[in-house]
Amino acid sequence: MRNKLEGFESASKTSQSLFGIDQPKWNDTIIRGTLESADQLMSLILTDATVEPLQQPKKFADFLFLKGKHIRYVHMASSIDPTSIIEQTRNRIRQAKLLHQRTIDPLTAAKGIQE
Repeated sequence: MRNKLEGFESASKTSQSLFGIDQPKWNDTIIRGTLESADQLMSLILTDATVEPLQQPKKFADFLFLKGKHIRYVHMASSIDPTSIIEQTRNRIRQAKLLHQRTIDPLTAAKGIQE
């Protein structure tokens, strides 16, 4: 589940938090869990998730994948600073791009061919 842009992926285990998700397409189901990763389409992977349908008993899941189009709201714990997490991830992507540019052979780059 590694996409080209991972702007919302958590930068480290310490930055992961409990998320609350409200899904109107599933009759206002509330899902809580620990965010493992996310992509640019807001698809999320949660671990240790609790699924709470409106008038049904709770269900538990060790691993849960949610498509972004089914998510209405995301609530984060107040101890998490999302801008710093996003900035850390952008810096990692920027460093990876610079490293990749240095590894391209100058002769093939001049011809417009990348290995």
